[in-house]
Amino acid sequence: MEGHRELDIAGRAAFGLLILAFGCAAASAASDLERAMELAASGEWDQARAALLAGARRNPGDKRYPLELAGIEYRRKNPAAAKRYLRRALELDSADRYANDFLGTLYYLEGNLEAALRYWNRIEKPRVDDVKIVPAPRLNPVVVDSALAFAPGSLVTLDGWRTTRARLDGLDVFGNYRLEVRAETEERFDAELGWLRPSAWMTAVSMVRGLAYETVEPELRDIGGSGSNWTSLVRWDAQKRRAATELAGPLMHNAKWRYRWYADARSETWNTGGLEDFRLRKMATGAEFEAIPNGTVTWRSGFEVSSRGLANLAEFRGGTAVAYRAGLTYQVLDTPEKRFTLGSNATWELGRMVSGARDLYSRAQITLTARWMPLARGEDYAVKTRISAGTAQGSTPVDELFLLGIERDNDLWLRGHAGTIEGKKGSEPVGRNYFLANWDIHKEVYRHALFTVEAGPFVDTAKTNDVFGRAGFRRWLVDTGVECALRLPIGLRATLVYGRDLRGGGRAIYATVGR
Repeated sequence: MEGHRELDIAGRAAFGLLILAFGCAAASAASDLERAMELAASGEWDQARAALLAGARRNPGDKRYPLELAGIEYRRKNPAAAKRYLRRALELDSADRYANDFLGTLYYLEGNLEAALRYWNRIEKPRVDDVKIVPAPRLNPVVVDSALAFAPGSLVTLDGWRTTRARLDGLDVFGNYRLEVRAETEERFDAELGWLRPSAWMTAVSMVRGLAYETVEPELRDIGGSGSNWTSLVRWDAQKRRAATELAGPLMHNAKWRYRWYADARSETWNTGGLEDFRLRKMATGAEFEAIPNGTVTWRSGFEVSSRGLANLAEFRGGTAVAYRAGLTYQVLDTPEKRFTLGSNATWELGRMVSGARDLYSRAQITLTARWMPLARGEDYAVKTRISAGTAQGSTPVDELFLLGIERDNDLWLRGHAGTIEGKKGSEPVGRNYFLANWDIHKEVYRHALFTVEAGPFVDTAKTNDVFGRAGFRRWLVDTGVECALRLPIGLRATLVYGRDLRGGGRAIYATVGR
């Protein structure tokens, strides 16, 4: 019994010492904070910061120190440090309302709304009193409601914001739009979709933007307020004649589902380095359906019927073909705090020639696109990387193979290789399998109320098995150069590219105007 009594007395003494130690530590922490607050109140920010840092070292688990340090750094006009301390406080207590609100507000003030929403949503903020569209559109209100993933009185979530942007992009009705959350008071917000309604002269300029390369592109947007768009292209270049038309819009007045019908007719002269040209004539029509369930995933499915004729090309045959196509776009990573996104796109096609030998063929492609904006504001020094690869199997028609070069009908840009020579296609690498990587850095070099100029260097690398046996294309290809763009408020972008082929010594100069 005596031994138990001694142990009990020792235990109570140890517990008492522990309570005393905690009390002393709490008192010391309170003393550090009081001193720091007194220094801050007198405007002695450096001394207050030093006192808080000393207290934080002695009390690493106390969230009050990084919270107060964040306030000090904000006062010292150092928002990057303030955000760093707030993230530290949230590591200690992820539900802290003040830290989430403060951090979200800092991102909001920088114009980074997605990052702001990530933290505001933790505290059920922001709830919007009203959703405004300026100017008011002719678009059917049912279609508008299906595109917006939030409504007056509701919480604007990060997922809802991304879903709304994806569906507005799919509609392609609101030209050059801005989707914003505006703070009316400290806790009251409105959502606003601002867009530029094209005038008659804007529509005319857009239609003739390709006039320099013998092309016009008539179009009608939001036909009858239905959200459907008709676009077309007519090119009378003797070597690359083309006429194409497309009708696309929301299915059953729902922006989540979209339809697309298209028809395309071409008559092209090709020369792949041989003594003779060959002529490709092709007509195609198809329909496609697309689903946009949220801002992360989009999938597509459709069919195409095509007929092509070839002259002076023994290796490939023409004929009629039927093909099924499917595609999936997936946002792999999106970290708005670091302003970094990584997206992916995969497409697959299975076709059969229904005339002649009735052979099967297939194509598959996958693309990863990364974008990083290193500065907290604006788009200066934006870094973009695009990596893609593809394979074509079976009796794939020559125009369905992968063309690596800079050309108007091609999106696999190897910018030191011209896609045409004397207007004739086929001068670029043409392969059944390919790998292509594009790296770009863009700097905004001049901003004016009427236009913005941006420019920067690029590097492209590629590998393909050229089907025409040109030895210079069967090795690793490396191109570099400069790309300059002029952006106009009406939504047009004029691009000028100068590229050099570092392996072969060639060069390419290319200009285009697009939306």
